[in-house]
Amino acid sequence: MCNDGIPDVSLSGPDETGRSLTRALVQHSPQYQSRDLQPPKRGAIYEVPVEIFLRIFQLLAPPRTRDDAYTLLELTHVCQLWRIALINTPRMWATIFVTGDDRRSFVEMWLERSYPVPLEVIVTVSAKERHYLLCTCGKDGWWRLVPNEVNPCEWHFAFESLAQTKHLERIRMLNIHIAYVPRGEPMRLALESCQFFNLPPLQLTSFEWIDGAGYTRRLAVPHFPPTLRSLSFGGPWHHRLTKVNNLTSFAFGNYSEDISAEAFRTFMLNNQSLETLSLVSINLEGSSSGPPINLSSLKSFCIDYPPKNFSTLIRIPAIQRLSSLRISATSKDGDGWWTFCATGDEITFAIKYYLLDIAEVWEDLTGYANPTIRHVCLQSLPEDVGLISDEGSDVILLLTNAHTLEIGEGYVPLFYSGFMHDLKELGPQLKTPDKTGRSLTGALVQHSPQYQSRDPRPPKRGAIYEVPVEIFLRIFQLLVPLRTPDRPYTLLRLTRVCRFWRIALINTPRMWATIFVAAGDRRSFVEMWLERSYPVPLEVIVTVSVEGRRRPLCTCGKDVWERLIPNEINSCEWHFVFESLAQTKHSERIRTLNINFDDLYDPRGEQVRFSLEGCRFFNLPPLRLTSLEWRDRGTEHDAVLHFPPTLRFLSFSGPWHHQLTKVNNLTSFTLRNNFNEISVEAFRTFILNNQSLETLSLMYTEPEDDSSGPPVNLSNIKSFYIDCPSKTLSTFVRIPAIRRLSSLCISIREEGATWWTFCATGDGITFTVKHLLDEIVEAWEDLTGYASPTIRRVRLQSVPRHIHFNGRGGGEEILPLMNVHTLEIGDGYVPLFYSGFMDDLKELGPQLKTIRFEIPEGTDPFKKSDRYEGWGGSLLNNIEDLVKYRFEQGRPFSSVERMVVSESEWVNRQQDHVWRCFYDDRRLDQYIRPE
Repeated sequence: MCNDGIPDVSLSGPDETGRSLTRALVQHSPQYQSRDLQPPKRGAIYEVPVEIFLRIFQLLAPPRTRDDAYTLLELTHVCQLWRIALINTPRMWATIFVTGDDRRSFVEMWLERSYPVPLEVIVTVSAKERHYLLCTCGKDGWWRLVPNEVNPCEWHFAFESLAQTKHLERIRMLNIHIAYVPRGEPMRLALESCQFFNLPPLQLTSFEWIDGAGYTRRLAVPHFPPTLRSLSFGGPWHHRLTKVNNLTSFAFGNYSEDISAEAFRTFMLNNQSLETLSLVSINLEGSSSGPPINLSSLKSFCIDYPPKNFSTLIRIPAIQRLSSLRISATSKDGDGWWTFCATGDEITFAIKYYLLDIAEVWEDLTGYANPTIRHVCLQSLPEDVGLISDEGSDVILLLTNAHTLEIGEGYVPLFYSGFMHDLKELGPQLKTPDKTGRSLTGALVQHSPQYQSRDPRPPKRGAIYEVPVEIFLRIFQLLVPLRTPDRPYTLLRLTRVCRFWRIALINTPRMWATIFVAAGDRRSFVEMWLERSYPVPLEVIVTVSVEGRRRPLCTCGKDVWERLIPNEINSCEWHFVFESLAQTKHSERIRTLNINFDDLYDPRGEQVRFSLEGCRFFNLPPLRLTSLEWRDRGTEHDAVLHFPPTLRFLSFSGPWHHQLTKVNNLTSFTLRNNFNEISVEAFRTFILNNQSLETLSLMYTEPEDDSSGPPVNLSNIKSFYIDCPSKTLSTFVRIPAIRRLSSLCISIREEGATWWTFCATGDGITFTVKHLLDEIVEAWEDLTGYASPTIRRVRLQSVPRHIHFNGRGGGEEILPLMNVHTLEIGDGYVPLFYSGFMDDLKELGPQLKTIRFEIPEGTDPFKKSDRYEGWGGSLLNNIEDLVKYRFEQGRPFSSVERMVVSESEWVNRQQDHVWRCFYDDRRLDQYIRPE
């Protein structure tokens, strides 16, 4: 963080002097900060108008989630210019998030920075944060929390900050979410005594209420003000809804209880001005006494699982203007939900329902208007949707008047058995069936870089054209990471934003220098990418797959259904796309190559894999590669690319290949063998040829037999990672730098079995071993015994909550701790580790001087407390016993401290509070002998 002349303020909690975040900020209000804070101009960035920065910040941290709020705070800590620009722009702080994880001072700071602009407030009420030790709420029993404005709590009821008049009057949009919390009813009832939930009607224009537990009837719902125009209500129907009127948008989700049909009709009668209506799972009880309500202004209507005879309550005249229908399947826990979305002249109508009953529901909701659907699109079926019997046969009734019909993948021949027969019998008005669709790539070919770069001088129409192109390109690089599969399409979208961006991107080859070749990309798409990247060096990522073999427009030669042969006379758009890379002007530019054959692991894929040997790309002379990654579960059956002499980084996944023994002078090598056979002699030859290695990773590698020569010393190794090592690996590979190891971190995770990771570091060396619990120490001894490193500091990382030792094994782990001077013990080792763990710690030698323990923030530090035993008391007892024992045995600690594990400041403050209370209560300082 740069020193920008404005004091840094903690993001949560009072500081050492007791000042809250808000009080500190008051001293540095926007008026104060604007005095004599003209930053010196140190580069082109200071020429950029502030409005441009603010627009970029809005894109980077849009006010949608709580994480965006914290991102905005981080932006204020980048430099003085950004800080001043943001803090002096109240609209950037106009969305307030109030959750159980935010302190009251945090919310108050946000409110002050947003003053005086209108506010959007998002409140989440939950009982999950009730355990804070520093809580100052009045407590009447464990679950009962009462607002205490005499001594306001930093951790609970933070939304009470909104009750201040100067902030209250600014709220225009309000979202309240009451989270479902088991046994949380006493806290939920306590909300009725809060100021904020007993306010007079606000000047709201938009209000969202979501009650995930269904307690709306027992909790006072805030009054609905007459200014309200947009309302979203989730939970049981509330009687106050019938008093709401003049809405333009209404969304309602009930999920559980029935609604009186008369009450619902009254609501609709009061809100005939609605333009948007969304209803989810409403169950109407009884019938209405009046005629249906006409919603003449409605432009969008969405309904999930509609009740039958719904048209007796409301009617939408605009439905008669519907002309286009899109039908799609949505798998929902195997329930077979389908969505029917129809559009027309300023009207959108969507139904979500079961396929079996959709025709009946469609008829009820649209029959009175009798729309004429001219265009129908059956969207491709997801792979997890399984159609049974004649399910969906009624859909043909909706296609009766269609003039244009688009049929996605999966309907032919997987739809109901008579589907194609019914299509044949449709009337003569059906003129344009379409099963193929248009490709985005085909359109792009017409706009090649040569065409796009004509007249590259856009007229200047605003401040954005004053921004240096380098700034934009840097932003694009941050927004679109290099190695993500979505990068090509995201980059293409950016070229379509405006002409300025398009020209900037297309005339910058390095932006296109990472080429992805996958089964879903057409050859013309890859060729376009190659042309745009010319002449810069390339990183190429190829995924070889049989996924695309069913393409109806495939022009490959076919011998049998799965036999594909490259056909350069009539090159196929869909298969062997990587053949585009074989052009000399492109193949010579490839520096980094990643080839993944994993998708070919298919019982019927062997014929496809065999045919690849006839491809030009896989028979090229050695490329000028510096980095190659090869992933294949069946490499022994395929021709592997030649390994060029320029290669320095190699990652190889699959069975060992004889060409590996010809590779030399690597600086980095990764091998994932999956326990396939490897000749020890071949592996030793490889290591002998690559003594220049600085990074070595071996996974599931098990060489067979014995080596005829002595172990090979890898003197340049700086990083060595080995997963599930061979027990005799040290007989043919040795790493002298291991003797410099001095620090060890031990962690555990469970992936079907309990895997342990030993990560040791020292002077310019990192050494990591991953193995099963029962064998980890034996493997450690084999791999480090010849070097005899002296481990001075050991950290036992916290044990994940879902892992239980049950007193089995683990006793050998004490061996790497024998020479330790400093030991850190994470949560879960005491007392959940093996039964003799604490006794072994007691017997470690006098060199162990410093020990640290992780103390969960929920631990009760006081022995006389009623809940001491249930909240971490046994852990504290073990610590006290260990410290006293070593003192009595003449091997006292020089320091007993808390192990810091959390990056959150407020969690650290809580843990520190617990530790200090425990330390002072047991008077541990009498057993400590500082050096």
